[in-house]
Amino acid sequence: MQDWRALEHTSEELKGDREIVLEAVKQDGRAMAFASKNMKNDKEIVLAVMKAHPEDAFVAASSCRAIARLATNQPNEQEWFGSRGACLTIVSAMARLGVDKAVQLQGSRAMVALLCTVGTVDKLPTPHEVNQDLAGRAGLGGVVVKAIENFVEADPVVIHAVVE
Repeated sequence: MQDWRALEHTSEELKGDREIVLEAVKQDGRAMAFASKNMKNDKEIVLAVMKAHPEDAFVAASSCRAIARLATNQPNEQEWFGSRGACLTIVSAMARLGVDKAVQLQGSRAMVALLCTVGTVDKLPTPHEVNQDLAGRAGLGGVVVKAIENFVEADPVVIHAVVE
């Protein structure tokens, strides 16, 4: 696909073609808006678009939201995302786009999905434990502290109400 905008005007079949959508989103993350529902929920495409457009806050927030949805309490998905650099990608986006509230919120949701599992997991070490180590090495703690500081500066009344 030479121009990602062509995805908007193509057939539903092509909007669901993995290779076409992947090529389009690598050109511009906004192409995700025209992809089929299945492609919007395709973990490889979600992670690829985020990695391809690290400075785009809309792409980062949207991708983090999708990662949270796909990985929540799903050890196999947690493991897949963790092994492909999602923890570092998310933490980097949160650090780079620190003043964007949507990135901070959705990035936090994605990290919770990758770091936590409710119930028992048959794998040792569990995927969420591996991801916790990856997130720690990527600097998640500092990014979270900075995000909280940004929210306190932006809206101290809301933060104060939540703390009480």
